[in-house]
Parts: sequence; structure tokens; C-alpha cells
Amino acid sequence: MKYLLLLSLLFTQAALAFDVCSYSTTWDMNDDLDAKGIVSSKTSEEEERFTFNEKKMVHLTITLQNYLQGSSLEDALIVFAKNEGRIVYYTIEEKTFAFAQYFPGDNEYGAFYEVKAKGKGAFKLLAKIEDGDIFCYMH
Repeated sequence: MKYLLLLSLLFTQAALAFDVCSYSTTWDMNDDLDAKGIVSSKTSEEEERFTFNEKKMVHLTITLQNYLQGSSLEDALIVFAKNEGRIVYYTIEEKTFAFAQYFPGDNEYGAFYEVKAKGKGAFKLLAKIEDGDIFCYMH
């Protein structure tokens, strides 16, 4: 009986865990977060006020696009700012996630990160976004 209870609890916890890779598009993810009442905890939009780690996140996000690979940090920040770039933070299940997004034209591009606790690395790339579609790096 104890084994069944423990097994049930384990599967329940796994079912509740947030996984950006369970969504195929950012629309699906945002709709689900809205339905669950999860709202962003912070948004960073002003390039000149980005932290060191946010600048690194933006640089990685921009250079995920094939035609922007090799861009300098400064160039990446310019591309991000010119295309309505922002970093949206969510706290879900006691973890912090950052969604760096920008909009060249009508299309959404970006990346989704888990923000690590101090001393464990700044952030971990989970997925990239191209035309609103989610392409995962984890699993």
C-alpha cells in the first residue's frame, strides 16, 4: 500500500511539473499559463538597464538564428532593442524562468531559459523560438 501511495505521489508531481517542451508554440504556452493564472513576475525591456546576465541571455538568443551567428554582444543588443525585445520572467513551482523574445516583422523569435540559483551558473537554455514555434534543447 505504501508503495502505491508513493508511486501515485511521484506521478502526480511529475504531471504537475512545468515543461516548456510540452508546448509546440508560444501561443499554446501563453494560453496555458493564462488558464492556470500564472503571470509574469518581472519584465525587462530597457536595453540600457539590462543586467550582465540579461545581456548574455540576449546575445545567446540573437545568435541562435543562423543569419545572426557571430554577432557581437553590442550588435545583438541593437537587434533585440530594434525588434521590440524584452525578457519576461516567470516563477513557476519555485523555479525562475526567463523568456527572451523579440519580433522581427510579425514573427516571434527568442529563447526560453531556466534561471539558476547563485553559484550554479547564470541560466540554462531550454528552448529556442522561431516563428512562434518552440524547439527544445532539453530532454
